[in-house]
Amino acid sequence: MEEKEPQKRLLIKEDLQPLASFNRAIKAVFEKIKTAESAYNALGQGSFDDTVLKSIVSGGIERIYTKYMADAKATVDKLGIPNPAIKQNMLAGTGELFNPFRKAVYELNNLTFKPGIDGTDSPFPLDLISYVDGEPVLAADAEESFREAYCRTYISTPEEFAVYDSFQKVADAMNEFLPLLRKAQVSVSSYNLIEFNQLFHKTEEATVSFRPDLVKWLAQKMKNPNPYNL
Repeated sequence: MEEKEPQKRLLIKEDLQPLASFNRAIKAVFEKIKTAESAYNALGQGSFDDTVLKSIVSGGIERIYTKYMADAKATVDKLGIPNPAIKQNMLAGTGELFNPFRKAVYELNNLTFKPGIDGTDSPFPLDLISYVDGEPVLAADAEESFREAYCRTYISTPEEFAVYDSFQKVADAMNEFLPLLRKAQVSVSSYNLIEFNQLFHKTEEATVSFRPDLVKWLAQKMKNPNPYNL
Protein backbone atom coordinates (compact mmCIF):
# COMPACT_ATOMS: atom_id res chain seq x y z
CA MET A 1 0.00 0.00 0.00
CA GLU A 2 1.42 3.33 -1.07
CA GLU A 3 2.12 5.70 1.80
CA LYS A 4 0.53 9.13 1.64
CA GLU A 5 2.83 12.10 1.59
CA PRO A 6 2.64 14.10 4.80
CA GLN A 7 0.55 17.24 4.41
CA LYS A 8 2.87 20.19 3.92
CA ARG A 9 2.44 23.21 6.14
CA LEU A 10 3.49 26.70 5.14
CA LEU A 11 4.03 29.66 7.45
CA ILE A 12 2.57 32.69 5.69
CA LYS A 13 2.71 35.25 8.49
CA GLU A 14 4.19 35.89 11.93
CA ASP A 15 2.75 38.91 13.74
CA LEU A 16 4.51 39.86 17.00
CA GLN A 17 1.77 42.26 18.14
CA PRO A 18 0.09 39.53 20.24
CA LEU A 19 3.43 38.82 21.95
CA ALA A 20 3.76 42.47 22.95
CA SER A 21 0.25 42.39 24.43
CA PHE A 22 1.10 39.16 26.25
CA ASN A 23 4.22 40.71 27.78
CA ARG A 24 2.27 43.79 28.92
CA ALA A 25 -0.26 41.57 30.72
CA ILE A 26 2.24 39.39 32.57
CA LYS A 27 2.70 41.73 35.54
CA ALA A 28 -1.03 41.70 36.35
CA VAL A 29 -1.10 37.90 35.97
CA PHE A 30 1.78 37.44 38.41
CA GLU A 31 0.07 39.76 40.92
CA LYS A 32 -3.14 37.71 40.76
CA ILE A 33 -1.17 34.52 41.28
CA LYS A 34 0.45 35.98 44.39
CA THR A 35 -3.01 36.94 45.68
CA ALA A 36 -4.20 33.37 45.11
CA GLU A 37 -1.09 32.07 46.85
CA SER A 38 -1.77 34.12 50.00
CA ALA A 39 -5.40 33.03 50.10
CA TYR A 40 -4.46 29.37 49.61
CA ASN A 41 -1.78 29.39 52.29
CA ALA A 42 -4.35 30.76 54.76
CA LEU A 43 -6.43 27.58 54.32
CA GLY A 44 -3.95 25.31 56.06
CA GLN A 45 -3.74 22.95 53.09
CA GLY A 46 0.02 23.16 52.72
CA SER A 47 2.09 25.60 50.74
CA PHE A 48 1.07 26.96 47.36
CA ASP A 49 3.23 25.38 44.63
CA ASP A 50 3.26 24.65 40.91
CA THR A 51 0.93 21.67 41.35
CA VAL A 52 -1.67 23.91 42.99
CA LEU A 53 -1.25 26.53 40.25
CA LYS A 54 -1.70 23.99 37.49
CA SER A 55 -4.78 22.66 39.28
CA ILE A 56 -6.56 26.00 39.69
CA VAL A 57 -5.95 27.12 36.10
CA SER A 58 -7.37 23.85 34.76
CA GLY A 59 -10.63 23.88 36.72
CA GLY A 60 -9.39 21.99 39.77
CA ILE A 61 -10.58 24.37 42.47
CA GLU A 62 -13.54 22.15 43.39
CA ARG A 63 -11.18 19.26 44.12
CA ILE A 64 -9.27 21.55 46.45
CA TYR A 65 -12.52 22.67 48.09
CA THR A 66 -13.71 19.08 48.56
CA LYS A 67 -10.46 18.10 50.27
CA TYR A 68 -10.49 21.27 52.38
CA MET A 69 -14.01 20.58 53.66
CA ALA A 70 -13.26 16.88 54.25
CA ASP A 71 -10.25 17.86 56.37
CA ALA A 72 -12.37 20.40 58.25
CA LYS A 73 -15.09 17.81 58.95
CA ALA A 74 -12.49 15.33 60.20
CA THR A 75 -11.12 17.99 62.56
CA VAL A 76 -14.57 18.88 63.87
CA ASP A 77 -15.42 15.22 64.35
CA LYS A 78 -12.31 14.78 66.46
CA LEU A 79 -13.57 17.48 68.83
CA GLY A 80 -16.39 15.18 69.88
CA ILE A 81 -19.05 17.91 69.88
CA PRO A 82 -22.41 16.18 70.43
CA ASN A 83 -24.61 19.01 69.15
CA PRO A 84 -25.14 18.64 65.35
CA ALA A 85 -26.19 22.29 64.97
CA ILE A 86 -22.92 23.51 66.46
CA LYS A 87 -20.94 21.17 64.23
CA GLN A 88 -22.89 22.39 61.19
CA ASN A 89 -22.25 26.05 62.08
CA MET A 90 -18.56 25.37 62.49
CA LEU A 91 -18.38 23.72 59.09
CA ALA A 92 -20.37 26.54 57.50
CA GLY A 93 -17.94 29.08 58.90
CA THR A 94 -15.05 27.02 57.64
CA GLY A 95 -16.60 26.96 54.17
CA GLU A 96 -16.83 30.77 54.16
CA LEU A 97 -13.10 30.98 54.86
CA PHE A 98 -12.57 29.37 51.46
CA ASN A 99 -14.26 32.28 49.65
CA PRO A 100 -11.21 34.60 49.39
CA PHE A 101 -9.29 31.83 47.64
CA ARG A 102 -12.23 31.09 45.34
CA LYS A 103 -12.47 34.80 44.48
CA ALA A 104 -8.73 35.03 43.78
CA VAL A 105 -8.89 31.99 41.49
CA TYR A 106 -11.91 33.38 39.65
CA GLU A 107 -10.14 36.69 39.02
CA LEU A 108 -6.99 34.90 37.87
CA ASN A 109 -8.86 32.68 35.42
CA ASN A 110 -10.72 35.66 33.97
CA LEU A 111 -7.63 37.68 33.07
CA THR A 112 -7.44 38.57 29.40
CA PHE A 113 -5.09 40.09 26.88
CA LYS A 114 -5.55 41.53 23.40
CA PRO A 115 -3.88 39.29 20.81
CA GLY A 116 -5.05 41.20 17.74
CA ILE A 117 -5.19 44.72 16.37
CA ASP A 118 -8.99 44.64 16.58
CA GLY A 119 -8.75 44.92 20.37
CA THR A 120 -10.77 41.78 21.10
CA ASP A 121 -10.02 40.24 24.49
CA SER A 122 -8.89 36.62 24.76
CA PRO A 123 -8.30 34.52 27.89
CA PHE A 124 -4.71 34.80 29.07
CA PRO A 125 -2.86 31.50 28.43
CA LEU A 126 -2.15 30.63 32.07
CA ASP A 127 -0.74 27.26 31.09
CA LEU A 128 2.42 29.12 30.08
CA ILE A 129 3.07 30.14 33.70
CA SER A 130 4.92 28.03 36.25
CA TYR A 131 5.52 28.51 39.96
CA VAL A 132 9.15 28.07 40.99
CA ASP A 133 10.82 28.78 44.35
CA GLY A 134 7.87 30.77 45.62
CA GLU A 135 7.45 32.95 42.54
CA PRO A 136 5.41 32.80 39.32
CA VAL A 137 7.63 32.60 36.24
CA LEU A 138 7.22 32.03 32.53
CA ALA A 139 7.74 28.43 31.52
CA ALA A 140 10.99 27.74 29.67
CA ASP A 141 9.23 27.31 26.32
CA ALA A 142 6.56 29.96 26.93
CA GLU A 143 7.55 32.41 24.20
CA GLU A 144 7.91 29.77 21.51
CA SER A 145 4.62 28.14 22.52
CA PHE A 146 2.89 31.52 22.50
CA ARG A 147 4.26 32.47 19.10
CA GLU A 148 3.12 29.17 17.66
CA ALA A 149 -0.39 29.56 19.07
CA TYR A 150 -1.03 33.29 18.61
CA CYS A 151 1.50 34.88 16.25
CA ARG A 152 1.90 32.44 13.38
CA THR A 153 -0.52 31.78 10.56
CA TYR A 154 -0.10 28.54 8.62
CA ILE A 155 -1.86 27.05 5.65
CA SER A 156 -2.02 23.31 5.10
CA THR A 157 -5.08 22.24 3.12
CA PRO A 158 -5.32 22.19 -0.69
CA GLU A 159 -8.10 24.79 -0.49
CA GLU A 160 -5.95 27.11 1.64
CA PHE A 161 -3.03 26.78 -0.78
CA ALA A 162 -5.32 27.54 -3.73
CA VAL A 163 -6.64 30.70 -2.09
CA TYR A 164 -3.17 31.75 -1.00
CA ASP A 165 -1.72 31.28 -4.50
CA SER A 166 -4.56 33.30 -6.02
CA PHE A 167 -4.16 36.10 -3.51
CA GLN A 168 -0.41 36.11 -4.12
CA LYS A 169 -0.93 36.52 -7.85
CA VAL A 170 -3.26 39.47 -7.23
CA ALA A 171 -0.78 41.02 -4.82
CA ASP A 172 2.11 40.55 -7.27
CA ALA A 173 0.09 42.15 -10.05
CA MET A 174 -0.94 45.08 -7.85
CA ASN A 175 2.64 45.58 -6.69
CA GLU A 176 3.64 45.83 -10.34
CA PHE A 177 0.78 48.23 -11.05
CA LEU A 178 1.03 50.57 -8.04
CA PRO A 179 4.33 52.18 -9.06
CA LEU A 180 2.56 53.36 -12.22
CA LEU A 181 -0.01 55.11 -10.05
CA ARG A 182 2.70 56.67 -7.91
CA LYS A 183 4.57 57.89 -10.98
CA ALA A 184 1.34 59.53 -12.13
CA GLN A 185 0.93 60.96 -8.60
CA VAL A 186 -2.38 59.20 -8.13
CA SER A 187 -3.26 58.70 -4.46
CA VAL A 188 -2.49 55.18 -3.24
CA SER A 189 -2.52 55.97 0.47
CA SER A 190 -5.10 53.31 1.29
CA TYR A 191 -5.92 50.30 -0.83
CA ASN A 192 -9.55 49.76 0.06
CA LEU A 193 -12.38 48.19 -1.88
CA ILE A 194 -13.66 51.53 -3.20
CA GLU A 195 -10.33 52.33 -4.86
CA PHE A 196 -10.12 48.79 -6.21
CA ASN A 197 -13.56 49.18 -7.78
CA GLN A 198 -12.45 52.47 -9.33
CA LEU A 199 -9.62 50.70 -11.12
CA PHE A 200 -11.39 47.47 -12.04
CA HIS A 201 -14.92 46.30 -12.79
CA LYS A 202 -16.80 43.02 -12.75
CA THR A 203 -17.54 41.54 -16.16
CA GLU A 204 -20.70 39.76 -17.26
CA GLU A 205 -18.83 36.50 -16.69
CA ALA A 206 -18.36 37.50 -13.01
CA THR A 207 -14.64 37.98 -13.47
CA VAL A 208 -12.56 41.10 -12.85
CA SER A 209 -11.29 43.23 -15.69
CA PHE A 210 -9.51 46.59 -15.82
CA ARG A 211 -11.37 49.72 -16.87
CA PRO A 212 -10.28 50.36 -20.45
CA ASP A 213 -10.99 54.08 -20.16
CA LEU A 214 -8.28 54.36 -17.52
CA VAL A 215 -5.48 53.02 -19.70
CA LYS A 216 -5.01 56.15 -21.80
CA TRP A 217 -5.80 58.39 -18.85
CA LEU A 218 -3.13 56.81 -16.67
CA ALA A 219 -0.57 56.81 -19.47
CA GLN A 220 -1.22 60.53 -19.98
CA LYS A 221 -0.90 61.18 -16.26
CA MET A 222 2.51 59.47 -16.27
CA LYS A 223 3.66 61.94 -18.94
CA ASN A 224 2.19 64.96 -17.15
CA PRO A 225 1.71 64.01 -13.50
CA ASN A 226 -0.56 66.12 -11.31
CA PRO A 227 -1.91 65.06 -7.91
CA TYR A 228 -5.33 63.51 -8.40
CA ASN A 229 -7.44 61.23 -6.29
CA LEU A 230 -9.29 58.45 -8.04
